[in-house]
Amino acid sequence: ILEGCALTIYRTILHETIYRKMKLAICFYGQARQLETWHSNNKLLYEGCEYDHYIHMWGDKATEEKVNYLYSPVSYIVEPQADIPTDLDYPVNTKHITASLFNTLSPLYSMYRLGTLIEKSSLDYDYWILTRPDACAQGFKLRDVIGENNLYTSFVPGPEWLTSAVDTKFICGTKEDILNLTGIYENLPKYCGIDKAPLCHHRLFYHVLKNRMSTASMIKGDHRHWSGGWSWVRDNNVLKLS
Repeated sequence: ILEGCALTIYRTILHETIYRKMKLAICFYGQARQLETWHSNNKLLYEGCEYDHYIHMWGDKATEEKVNYLYSPVSYIVEPQADIPTDLDYPVNTKHITASLFNTLSPLYSMYRLGTLIEKSSLDYDYWILTRPDACAQGFKLRDVIGENNLYTSFVPGPEWLTSAVDTKFICGTKEDILNLTGIYENLPKYCGIDKAPLCHHRLFYHVLKNRMSTASMIKGDHRHWSGGWSWVRDNNVLKLS
Protein backbone atom coordinates (compact mmCIF):
# COMPACT_ATOMS: atom_id res chain seq x y z
CA ILE A 1 0.00 0.00 0.00
CA LEU A 2 2.80 2.38 0.97
CA GLU A 3 4.62 1.65 -2.28
CA GLY A 4 1.43 2.35 -4.20
CA CYS A 5 0.92 5.69 -2.42
CA ALA A 6 4.53 6.67 -3.05
CA LEU A 7 4.18 5.82 -6.74
CA THR A 8 0.98 7.89 -6.98
CA ILE A 9 2.66 10.88 -5.33
CA TYR A 10 5.68 10.53 -7.63
CA ARG A 11 3.47 10.41 -10.72
CA THR A 12 1.51 13.46 -9.52
CA ILE A 13 4.69 15.48 -8.94
CA LEU A 14 6.12 14.38 -12.30
CA HIS A 15 2.90 15.33 -14.10
CA GLU A 16 2.79 18.75 -12.44
CA THR A 17 6.46 19.36 -13.24
CA ILE A 18 6.08 18.45 -16.91
CA TYR A 19 2.69 19.97 -17.61
CA ARG A 20 2.57 22.95 -15.25
CA LYS A 21 2.36 26.14 -17.22
CA MET A 22 5.38 28.38 -16.84
CA LYS A 23 4.36 31.68 -15.24
CA LEU A 24 5.96 34.77 -16.74
CA ALA A 25 5.99 38.51 -16.18
CA ILE A 26 6.33 40.17 -19.59
CA CYS A 27 7.52 43.76 -19.35
CA PHE A 28 7.11 46.25 -22.21
CA TYR A 29 8.70 49.67 -22.55
CA GLY A 30 9.14 52.42 -25.11
CA GLN A 31 7.02 53.39 -28.09
CA ALA A 32 3.59 51.89 -28.69
CA ARG A 33 4.59 49.97 -31.82
CA GLN A 34 2.86 46.80 -33.01
CA LEU A 35 0.55 46.54 -30.01
CA GLU A 36 -2.07 44.84 -32.17
CA THR A 37 0.26 42.19 -33.64
CA TRP A 38 2.30 41.08 -30.60
CA HIS A 39 -0.07 38.29 -29.54
CA SER A 40 -0.27 36.67 -32.98
CA ASN A 41 3.43 37.15 -33.74
CA ASN A 42 4.50 35.49 -30.48
CA LYS A 43 1.72 32.94 -30.05
CA LEU A 44 3.96 29.88 -30.46
CA LEU A 45 6.75 31.35 -28.30
CA TYR A 46 4.51 31.57 -25.23
CA GLU A 47 2.50 28.41 -25.83
CA GLY A 48 2.18 26.50 -22.57
CA CYS A 49 2.86 29.62 -20.51
CA GLU A 50 0.75 31.91 -18.38
CA TYR A 51 1.81 35.52 -18.33
CA ASP A 52 1.04 38.93 -16.91
CA HIS A 53 2.04 42.25 -18.41
CA TYR A 54 3.80 45.23 -16.87
CA ILE A 55 3.91 48.14 -19.29
CA HIS A 56 5.36 51.61 -19.64
CA MET A 57 4.53 53.29 -22.95
CA TRP A 58 4.83 56.73 -24.42
CA GLY A 59 1.38 57.65 -25.71
CA ASP A 60 -1.94 59.39 -25.26
CA LYS A 61 -5.40 58.42 -24.05
CA ALA A 62 -6.00 56.33 -27.17
CA THR A 63 -2.78 54.41 -26.50
CA GLU A 64 -3.85 53.81 -22.91
CA GLU A 65 -7.21 52.45 -24.02
CA LYS A 66 -5.49 50.16 -26.52
CA VAL A 67 -3.05 48.88 -23.88
CA ASN A 68 -5.88 48.09 -21.49
CA TYR A 69 -8.05 46.44 -24.13
CA LEU A 70 -5.31 44.29 -25.66
CA TYR A 71 -3.25 43.36 -22.60
CA SER A 72 -5.18 43.98 -19.34
CA PRO A 73 -1.83 44.64 -17.64
CA VAL A 74 -1.27 44.01 -13.94
CA SER A 75 0.30 47.45 -13.80
CA TYR A 76 1.00 50.11 -16.40
CA ILE A 77 1.86 53.73 -17.13
CA VAL A 78 0.96 55.39 -20.42
CA GLU A 79 2.09 58.99 -20.57
CA PRO A 80 3.17 61.61 -23.12
CA GLN A 81 6.75 61.42 -24.34
CA ALA A 82 8.96 62.95 -21.65
CA ASP A 83 11.27 65.84 -22.48
CA ILE A 84 14.47 64.08 -21.50
CA PRO A 85 17.52 66.34 -21.01
CA THR A 86 20.44 65.60 -23.31
CA ASP A 87 22.89 68.13 -21.84
CA LEU A 88 24.75 65.60 -19.72
CA ASP A 89 27.20 66.85 -17.12
CA TYR A 90 29.47 63.79 -17.38
CA PRO A 91 31.55 62.46 -20.28
CA VAL A 92 29.95 59.83 -22.52
CA ASN A 93 31.27 57.60 -25.27
CA THR A 94 28.71 57.77 -28.08
CA LYS A 95 30.69 56.08 -30.86
CA HIS A 96 28.49 52.96 -30.79
CA ILE A 97 25.14 54.69 -31.33
CA THR A 98 23.56 55.74 -34.61
CA ALA A 99 20.41 57.35 -33.17
CA SER A 100 20.28 60.80 -31.63
CA LEU A 101 21.17 61.22 -27.97
CA PHE A 102 17.50 61.86 -27.16
CA ASN A 103 16.38 58.71 -28.97
CA THR A 104 19.04 56.74 -27.11
CA LEU A 105 18.03 58.06 -23.69
CA SER A 106 14.26 57.85 -24.19
CA PRO A 107 14.00 54.02 -24.04
CA LEU A 108 16.26 53.97 -20.98
CA TYR A 109 14.01 56.46 -19.22
CA SER A 110 10.95 54.43 -20.21
CA MET A 111 12.61 51.38 -18.68
CA TYR A 112 13.25 53.40 -15.52
CA ARG A 113 9.54 54.24 -15.31
CA LEU A 114 8.72 50.57 -15.92
CA GLY A 115 10.99 49.65 -13.02
CA THR A 116 8.83 51.65 -10.60
CA LEU A 117 5.96 49.31 -11.47
CA ILE A 118 8.01 46.13 -11.18
CA GLU A 119 9.37 47.11 -7.77
CA LYS A 120 5.83 47.29 -6.37
CA SER A 121 4.83 43.83 -7.56
CA SER A 122 4.56 41.11 -4.91
CA LEU A 123 3.54 38.39 -7.39
CA ASP A 124 5.72 35.35 -8.02
CA TYR A 125 6.85 34.32 -11.50
CA ASP A 126 9.17 31.69 -12.90
CA TYR A 127 10.81 34.34 -15.06
CA TRP A 128 10.68 38.06 -15.73
CA ILE A 129 11.07 39.14 -19.35
CA LEU A 130 12.09 42.56 -20.64
CA THR A 131 11.04 43.05 -24.25
CA ARG A 132 9.06 45.26 -26.60
CA PRO A 133 5.79 44.72 -28.48
CA ASP A 134 7.61 45.04 -31.80
CA ALA A 135 9.96 42.16 -30.97
CA CYS A 136 9.03 38.80 -32.45
CA ALA A 137 10.14 35.18 -32.09
CA GLN A 138 8.85 32.46 -34.36
CA GLY A 139 9.49 28.78 -34.92
CA PHE A 140 9.91 27.58 -31.32
CA LYS A 141 8.38 27.45 -27.83
CA LEU A 142 10.08 29.23 -24.97
CA ARG A 143 9.43 26.45 -22.48
CA ASP A 144 11.35 24.02 -24.73
CA VAL A 145 14.56 26.05 -24.69
CA ILE A 146 14.99 27.43 -21.15
CA GLY A 147 15.76 25.77 -17.84
CA GLU A 148 16.09 27.12 -14.32
CA ASN A 149 17.97 29.99 -12.70
CA ASN A 150 19.69 31.08 -15.89
CA LEU A 151 19.72 34.26 -17.94
CA TYR A 152 18.53 34.12 -21.54
CA THR A 153 18.63 36.63 -24.38
CA SER A 154 17.56 36.70 -27.99
CA PHE A 155 20.15 35.36 -30.43
CA VAL A 156 22.40 37.48 -32.63
CA PRO A 157 25.40 36.03 -34.48
CA GLY A 158 28.80 37.51 -33.70
CA PRO A 159 31.63 37.21 -31.15
CA GLU A 160 30.69 40.38 -29.22
CA TRP A 161 27.36 39.04 -27.97
CA LEU A 162 27.53 37.98 -24.30
CA THR A 163 31.20 39.03 -24.25
CA SER A 164 30.76 42.80 -24.52
CA ALA A 165 27.14 43.30 -25.60
CA VAL A 166 23.65 41.92 -24.96
CA ASP A 167 20.84 41.94 -27.51
CA THR A 168 17.88 44.01 -26.36
CA LYS A 169 14.94 42.29 -28.10
CA PHE A 170 14.39 39.81 -25.28
CA ILE A 171 15.99 39.35 -21.87
CA CYS A 172 14.63 36.61 -19.63
CA GLY A 173 15.86 36.30 -16.05
CA THR A 174 15.07 37.05 -12.44
CA LYS A 175 13.20 40.05 -11.12
CA GLU A 176 16.55 41.38 -9.90
CA ASP A 177 18.03 41.07 -13.40
CA ILE A 178 15.23 43.12 -14.91
CA LEU A 179 15.29 45.72 -12.14
CA ASN A 180 19.04 46.12 -12.67
CA LEU A 181 18.34 46.87 -16.34
CA THR A 182 15.54 49.30 -15.57
CA GLY A 183 17.92 51.10 -13.22
CA ILE A 184 20.38 51.99 -16.00
CA TYR A 185 18.99 55.49 -16.60
CA GLU A 186 19.39 56.70 -13.03
CA ASN A 187 22.88 55.18 -12.88
CA LEU A 188 24.21 56.64 -16.14
CA PRO A 189 26.56 59.07 -14.34
CA LYS A 190 28.26 56.06 -12.75
CA TYR A 191 28.09 53.62 -15.65
CA CYS A 192 29.13 56.08 -18.36
CA GLY A 193 30.92 58.79 -16.40
CA ILE A 194 32.90 56.68 -13.92
CA ASP A 195 32.92 53.11 -15.25
CA LYS A 196 33.37 54.42 -18.84
CA ALA A 197 30.77 52.09 -20.31
CA PRO A 198 29.71 53.32 -23.78
CA LEU A 199 26.33 55.02 -24.07
CA CYS A 200 24.89 52.12 -26.06
CA HIS A 201 21.96 49.94 -25.05
CA HIS A 202 23.70 46.69 -25.97
CA ARG A 203 26.85 47.54 -24.05
CA LEU A 204 25.06 49.04 -21.06
CA PHE A 205 22.93 45.90 -20.78
CA TYR A 206 26.14 43.86 -20.76
CA HIS A 207 27.76 46.18 -18.22
CA VAL A 208 24.83 45.68 -15.83
CA LEU A 209 24.53 41.92 -16.38
CA LYS A 210 28.20 40.99 -16.73
CA ASN A 211 28.23 39.16 -13.40
CA ARG A 212 25.48 36.91 -14.78
CA MET A 213 27.28 35.96 -17.97
CA SER A 214 28.47 32.63 -16.54
CA THR A 215 24.84 31.48 -16.56
CA ALA A 216 23.75 33.38 -19.68
CA SER A 217 22.95 31.97 -23.09
CA MET A 218 21.35 33.19 -26.29
CA ILE A 219 18.24 31.41 -27.48
CA LYS A 220 18.67 30.18 -31.04
CA GLY A 221 15.24 28.60 -31.17
CA ASP A 222 14.91 28.20 -34.93
CA HIS A 223 18.13 26.67 -36.26
CA ARG A 224 16.87 26.88 -39.83
CA HIS A 225 17.71 30.60 -39.97
CA TRP A 226 20.76 32.64 -39.02
CA SER A 227 18.56 34.90 -36.85
CA GLY A 228 17.53 31.99 -34.66
CA GLY A 229 13.91 32.95 -35.19
CA TRP A 230 14.16 36.51 -33.82
CA SER A 231 13.15 39.69 -35.61
CA TRP A 232 11.77 43.18 -35.22
CA VAL A 233 8.29 43.85 -36.59
CA ARG A 234 7.90 46.94 -38.73
CA ASP A 235 5.04 48.63 -40.60
CA ASN A 236 2.39 46.37 -42.15
CA ASN A 237 3.59 43.55 -39.89
CA VAL A 238 6.76 43.06 -41.96
CA LEU A 239 9.52 41.20 -40.13
CA LYS A 240 12.97 42.76 -40.13
CA LEU A 241 15.64 40.18 -39.35
CA SER A 242 18.50 41.37 -37.17
